[in-house]
Amino acid sequence: KSPLLIVLPSTLFDVSGTYKFDFTFCNQLGRCGFGSYTVVVTTIQFLSVGIYGPSMRTINLYNSLQLYSWVDTSKDCYNASVNVATSWELLQDGVVLPSYPNLSNDSTSFYLDGFTLSGGQKYQVKFTAVDSILFTSASYKLTLLVATPSAADIIAIISQGSAIAVHAGQNFSLDATNSFDRNLSPSSRLTDSLMSYTWRCQFISDCPFRFFSSSKAVIILKANNVYADVTRSIILTVSKGTFSSSSSIAITLTRIKPICSISLSPIVDQTINVARKLVINATGVVLGNTSLTWSFQDNSGLSMSDITQNKNSMVIHTNNLTESKFLFPITLAAYSLSPKSSYTIQLTCAPFGPSFTPALTTSSASLTVTTNSPPSL
Repeated sequence: KSPLLIVLPSTLFDVSGTYKFDFTFCNQLGRCGFGSYTVVVTTIQFLSVGIYGPSMRTINLYNSLQLYSWVDTSKDCYNASVNVATSWELLQDGVVLPSYPNLSNDSTSFYLDGFTLSGGQKYQVKFTAVDSILFTSASYKLTLLVATPSAADIIAIISQGSAIAVHAGQNFSLDATNSFDRNLSPSSRLTDSLMSYTWRCQFISDCPFRFFSSSKAVIILKANNVYADVTRSIILTVSKGTFSSSSSIAITLTRIKPICSISLSPIVDQTINVARKLVINATGVVLGNTSLTWSFQDNSGLSMSDITQNKNSMVIHTNNLTESKFLFPITLAAYSLSPKSSYTIQLTCAPFGPSFTPALTTSSASLTVTTNSPPSL
C-alpha cells in the first residue's frame, strides 16, 4: 500500500468532537513539508446532499439545463425518500429568481428550457433537502455561467445546399432566409430584422454569374453561357451587429439543362446529436420523368438504404417537359451515424427512361453534417 495512505480505526473516534491531524512529509534530502486535516465527529444524525457533475459549469443561452441531485443520510437502512422533502431555487447575486420555476416533474432533478436565461450572466442553482424525522437540512449550490453571445452564434445557411448544377445562360435563385441567430428563440427568429446579407463570387475576377442583387436574403443570378462545364463557388456572409458568419455553395454550369432544381432544408445545429434521428427535407421542380436518390458522398462507407427510416429513392412521372413540384424527405435513424464525424448527404435527380435524356442532364444538391458525441449527464 502507499505509505501516504493512513487508515484510522473507528475506536479512535468514540467521543464526539473535533480532531486535528498534523502531517509531516520528508524526502531523502531532509526537506520536509507540513499539513493538517480536521475531522468533526458527531453523534447527531445528518443529511448530505449534492448535484451530480462539476460545481461550476457553462452553457449557451440556447441550451436547456438538466441537473440531477443526490441525498445521503448518516444512518444505514434509512428511508430518506419518505422523510426528506427537496426543493430547487435559481439565484443571481444571492437573490432568488421566482420567475424561473423548475420545469421538471421529478423533485430530484432541475430543468430549464433554452432561451430562459440571459447571455453573459452568472447564476446559482441551489438544491435543498429537509428531513422531517431528523429535524435537519442540507443544501448545495452550483455556479452556472451563461456564455456571452459570439460570432459563432450567427448561422449562415444557403437553402440550396453546398453544391448544385445550373444550366449555362439560365436565371436561378439562392436563398438565405433560413439563416438565423442561435440566441433567438425559433419564434423570434421569424421577425429578426437585424440580419444583413452579402453574396459574392469566391474569385471576383473569374465570376461566371451576374448578380441582380447581392444584399438580399434571396437573390437572382444569371449563369454566363461562356463558362459552361465549370464549377465556381459563391460565398454568403450573414452579419448582425459586429458578428458575422459565412457559408458557400459550389455551382456547376452545364451545357445541358439540369432535369431538376433542388432546395434542402437547413441543419439547425452546427453539430447534430447522434442520439437523435436526422430529418432532411428536399423540395424542388423536375422537368421530365425523373428518379431521385439520396446517398452519401463521402468515405464513410455507409449505405443510405441501410439506415434510413423511409425510402431513399423515388420516381416522378411527368408529361413531356412539364414542370412538376416534389417533396422528398429523408430520415436517418438515431445512432446510425458515428460520433465526431463528418458526412456529405446528397440528393441526385437523374432522367428516367429514354425519352428526355438527350435534352436534360443529371443534377444534385448536397449538404455536409457534423456529428458530436452523445451528451453525458
